[in-house]
Amino acid sequence: MRAVDIMPRPLARELASLGRGIAIARRRRRIPVSVMLERTGLAKRTYQQVEAGDASVAVAAYAMALYALGLSSGISKLADPSLDETGMLVELDQLPKRLRRAKGSS
Repeated sequence: MRAVDIMPRPLARELASLGRGIAIARRRRRIPVSVMLERTGLAKRTYQQVEAGDASVAVAAYAMALYALGLSSGISKLADPSLDETGMLVELDQLPKRLRRAKGSS
């Protein structure tokens, strides 16, 4: 089963909102899709999926679209450890370097 098939609705809405935001930013800047295709190196169909917020599109495609629009500076903050309130409750140096499945589990 693919992640797209089991994606929670709130997350799907977030991706759709991201795609709409990319489309609006492109239009505000008066950038044609053809120029975005050149700047991102994406196929037209893939770029259309990005603006539609399609969950099956690689995160790199979204990142390239944001970069082409000058909006990529906040990407690293998505999983910034200094902003992870829950993660701060667990000391980083006590986390295992690798997680392994327990023997006998599937």
